[in-house]
Amino acid sequence: MTEDNYEENLKKTIEARDCFYDHMGARDPEVILPEINPAFVDGPGWPNLRQAWKAIRTKDSVIIGSDGLADPYKIEPNVSGNGVEVFAESNDISTSDSVNDLRQSWLVTGLFKLRISNACWSSSDLFQCRLDMEITSL
Repeated sequence: MTEDNYEENLKKTIEARDCFYDHMGARDPEVILPEINPAFVDGPGWPNLRQAWKAIRTKDSVIIGSDGLADPYKIEPNVSGNGVEVFAESNDISTSDSVNDLRQSWLVTGLFKLRISNACWSSSDLFQCRLDMEITSL
């Protein structure tokens, strides 16, 4: 596979993810990043190595969504990373909180732990789990 395939698939993935999040609410221009990428300290890596979260604000809730789990792998640019992004919504968090405040929230902490589990599974494992459990989303 070529670098062009990777860049093209990465661009399409980012556009699709942003479009999905934009339909949920107003997406913050800043992303939430870990202080240290967990992949550098024995944590699981994400397909594109970049690990980030996006904040999406609705009228009365905040949604935090992963930004990178579905990115293509550089070594396999036609594979959609883990094939999934994760997000959670809460109306317990102020919609006016800054990105720094959100980084410290229970919502980001909970999603971070879910992300660790997800990043350790391959997309085929997640797909099989969904089939076995007869669920439509995970």
